[in-house]
Amino acid sequence: MDVGPRGPSQEAFTAARIAAIEEEVNAIKADETKVLGSGKQLASEGWILGYEARKNDGNPMSDKVETGEFHHLEFYVGDALTVMKRFRAGLGMRLVARSDRNTSNFEYSSYILESENLRFVITSPASPHGALIARREGKSTAVPDPDYNGVEAAEFFTKHGLAVRAIAVTTPDATVAFETAVANGGIPVRRPRTFANGVTVSEIQAYGDVVMRFVSGADDGSYLPDYEAVNDDASRKTFGLYRFDHVVGNVFSCKETFEYFNNVLGWHRFAEFSTEDVGTKKSGINSIVIANNAETILLPINEPMYGTPSKSQITIFLEQMGGAGVQHLALKTGDVFATFDAMNAASDIGFEFLPPPPEVVHEGRKVDYYTWAASRVGDSLSAEDIAMCKERGILIDIHPDEGILLQIFTKPLGTRPTIFIEILERRCFIRKDGSSKDPNVDDIELDPLALDSIDKSACAQFGAGNFKKLYETVEADMGDLS
Repeated sequence: MDVGPRGPSQEAFTAARIAAIEEEVNAIKADETKVLGSGKQLASEGWILGYEARKNDGNPMSDKVETGEFHHLEFYVGDALTVMKRFRAGLGMRLVARSDRNTSNFEYSSYILESENLRFVITSPASPHGALIARREGKSTAVPDPDYNGVEAAEFFTKHGLAVRAIAVTTPDATVAFETAVANGGIPVRRPRTFANGVTVSEIQAYGDVVMRFVSGADDGSYLPDYEAVNDDASRKTFGLYRFDHVVGNVFSCKETFEYFNNVLGWHRFAEFSTEDVGTKKSGINSIVIANNAETILLPINEPMYGTPSKSQITIFLEQMGGAGVQHLALKTGDVFATFDAMNAASDIGFEFLPPPPEVVHEGRKVDYYTWAASRVGDSLSAEDIAMCKERGILIDIHPDEGILLQIFTKPLGTRPTIFIEILERRCFIRKDGSSKDPNVDDIELDPLALDSIDKSACAQFGAGNFKKLYETVEADMGDLS
């Protein structure tokens, strides 16, 4: 029988892959059938009560695993060198370390970018044939991570596109963190490994194919040995980004995902938003923010609303991502105007921003978004700042008890309408006696005109006042995908 140039083994492989994709698609669609079949439109309907109902819940200090802060995010991509150059130029980051064939790593290429405490690890597999030949010839002598699996990484990229594989957080002991998490029901992905430089790494499942990576022994900001240090041009001006503010995931059920984190790590509900808080006329979502004790690690998660006039943007994400995954990264800056201007100037090789929000209805009539925003913030933001926001399309929100949030979002980073980036600046109110607002103390009068530049987690919350406007803009950008 003439089977053509592909051969029977290739046809069998293709058939098996198509069958696997069909199974994954069936699982995605089964979630919608399950939710609607239960008489609901959202998986956590009735469990998520909304922002007002939960805003005074407080911090139960319930951690089972001690964690510090975000250490890095690792992307699995198709071509790490190209993506690294884009992120470096588009976000004003510095290349600090590399591992590739030029450093005797023939298994994969990986690059570490930094901007103060913000760190990305960008990794892609090498040619599987070249890697095997290099192993046989004994050439691959400096592989930082012997647990790396190039076949699995390639499959991850095929399924998800450019996406976050690992959310890495610091902990005093990654072995203890792993053992405690697994003992409490965490799904193990990678047993602890201690490297030559004293860094220990372990992993459990977070959601979908994303892992929670515990890192200890990296107090100096280091990561794995056998990366070659790079002295990037110190004269290159950074764009002012200095750390992760939060990392958002899209999942099938907020309730199930929260209960997993709560049971495994003891992390608590920092805030939540119902579809009444953040839905649009066309579609809706539920959202909950998960946090550690210190509230230095903030992981919002969203679930889709089914049975709406248009397909929820979260549903579109889950379909295009092939399951749950990281939706966006919120990167913090001390000057959102300067950061925007620098990123916008580099947008040809970096990232494009979403357009300004549409008109909104205010006091019974349609008004410009910035007229509406100015009426909400009052004298807490100057007319000059509001004009600068309008010029750039930056969103404005206020939390009366905490401060001002200025935020803007990029378009999706690739051809799939999945992952994107948020740039934000938080301006926190301080008390009239000059002290920062303590959410547990209410007897000192706030000065709404005094803003503090302290690095307070989630001061002014997450822009709930902007959610509807943002999602309407995202829906318009997605076009006919809905």
